[in-house]
Amino acid sequence: MYRFQAVILSFLISFLAIPPIQAQQPLSTESLYSGKLTIGAAEFPPYEFSTEDHQIQGFSAELIDLTLVQMNINSYHHRMYPWKRALESTYTGKIHAIHSTSKNEERKELLWFPDEPLVNSAKVFAVRNNNKQLLNYQSFDDLKGRTVGMIRGYNFPGEFWHFLESNNIKYFEVTHETQLFNMFKAGRFDFLADEIIVLRNMIRNHEDEFTILEHTPIQVKPMYLAFSKASVNKQFVDDFSKALKAVKQTPEYALLCKQYQVLCTQPSHDDE
Repeated sequence: MYRFQAVILSFLISFLAIPPIQAQQPLSTESLYSGKLTIGAAEFPPYEFSTEDHQIQGFSAELIDLTLVQMNINSYHHRMYPWKRALESTYTGKIHAIHSTSKNEERKELLWFPDEPLVNSAKVFAVRNNNKQLLNYQSFDDLKGRTVGMIRGYNFPGEFWHFLESNNIKYFEVTHETQLFNMFKAGRFDFLADEIIVLRNMIRNHEDEFTILEHTPIQVKPMYLAFSKASVNKQFVDDFSKALKAVKQTPEYALLCKQYQVLCTQPSHDDE
């Protein structure tokens, strides 16, 4: 009996001696500057996309590169993921930052957003030209009895989701832009909802088949390089924002805007 009690007591002492598991702490500014920065992205041309030699290029990717060089950071890497995985990995701190992200309440709880956005973004619909009725789209009411396709995890406004759900509108969510466009071409859904510059890039050379409804946007919002609150400290985010504002005054920035034909902005002074 005494031997049994001694074993139990020994186990309890050993258990209590185990240090508690610590939550992941944000990396110091010095560590981030020394090249431990991992930046997540999803295929989202022309903002970020993979080349045949597995490099990541695009407007946002190259603007981030210019900004990190402005900060004298030369050792970092971009990695491609499905969008939802990239976002969730940034929430947990596995990835330090994520490309081309707009704000919503959930994201503001878990991510740092710099004062300066990468770019302004409009989300719009595209339709097939062989359906003349769809070309007359004016409001969400015109979605009734139709179907919609989009990328899983993208940030559409609450009123859009509420309209879809309350009117039992069928929608398809997929992981990759290429898959989404192939389904659209095949007639799997009526309205393709996506970012306007991505859609322009997507339907290039197919203008006789598809129309972008540019004058009736679903949403217009800035997109940011958002940082994980779990693994990045606020000082680094502020440093990035200042450097990004400086880069937007350079000829290199103007060339990027012209090259990718995006909705470029001058440095902002107010948050969204």
